[in-house]
Amino acid sequence: MIPKQLVAIERSRTPLDGRLAFDLVWPLMTLIVVFAIGFAPVARGEIFDEPDAFQIDLREDPAVPRGKLAIVEGAATRDGVWMKVAGLSVSQTVLVALETAEKDSPIILELRKVYWDEPLRRVSTEADGTREERFRVQGDLYLRLVSSRAEQEFVLLVWVDDKQEPPMPPVLVTGNRGQ
Repeated sequence: MIPKQLVAIERSRTPLDGRLAFDLVWPLMTLIVVFAIGFAPVARGEIFDEPDAFQIDLREDPAVPRGKLAIVEGAATRDGVWMKVAGLSVSQTVLVALETAEKDSPIILELRKVYWDEPLRRVSTEADGTREERFRVQGDLYLRLVSSRAEQEFVLLVWVDDKQEPPMPPVLVTGNRGQ
């Protein structure tokens, strides 16, 4: 048997009364959290504020059988020297080779994409003064060269292979083959 007080309460209550606050607040809170997470990097200035970088211009070389390359001579500093390789495709192999004549003082090579505060990869020249990295990347690539000295000379080679698109069978089937 249900007490009369509970029956009266149940009849006076609409179906939305108990969940109205929850139903209205939950989507609003979800929206706020999604926007806060999505726009946090923008608010911190980590995205879209590209560093002032030297544009590396890749060119074909008759001495190299395939791909394009660039050789850059410069001087790395404590603040770092920024360079940009634009328009790369994940179907291309990228080789970055760094050499310094001063073997006792390594140069740090940082590979970056969109977030400027943390590199995707950080390596330094070996005991012989060289370092070589191979990878694939989509879009623009930023390189930052940092020296422990005020100024340290380097030679940087960037080679990008030709696009290696995988063979694709025809998508459309003609005739009776599709039946």
